[in-house]
Amino acid sequence: MAHVKTGVSLDAELFETAERLAQELQLTRSGLYAQALQAFIEQRRSQVLLDGLNAAYGGPPDPEDEALLHGIRRTMRRVGDPWE
Repeated sequence: MAHVKTGVSLDAELFETAERLAQELQLTRSGLYAQALQAFIEQRRSQVLLDGLNAAYGGPPDPEDEALLHGIRRTMRRVGDPWE
């Protein structure tokens, strides 16, 4: 994997906290920043996916789904809940 050097400006307190954490975890500064950025990217991807699912399934059921749910409820009343 190719590496790219970059310069980043950080608040002094954040920098010092990161330095202490890198030492504690026995990581280089670059290693710590790379892990933190990777975790942020993965969290963001998960949030985007969750937001998409919530948008797709967050509204009321359409008439076809409502009819299916109604049929399931009728069947469950006759059969009884197997989980009870």
